[in-house]
Amino acid sequence: MTTFHKEYIGDAVYACISEFREIILTTEDGIRATNTIILDPTVRDALSDYLERHRVISDDDILADPFEAPSKREAAEVAAAPEPSEGGE
Repeated sequence: MTTFHKEYIGDAVYACISEFREIILTTEDGIRATNTIILDPTVRDALSDYLERHRVISDDDILADPFEAPSKREAAEVAAAPEPSEGGE
């Protein structure tokens, strides 16, 4: 299985994304992965729904599929950003 860059996210937990769009979470003791949880897209979406229901997150963009186009929120933020002025002012 091909995975993308593993990233430390805190509390001895690392995350990466597989070629199959799974989120792979591992806990590590400094020598090896001691626990592994693989979240396929269906489980990832269910987790996002759970977090929303319990008001841990405000929208599903936080756990959005990284392979999809930018979200409506991201597009709106880009559209609302001020344009740089001409002439270096």
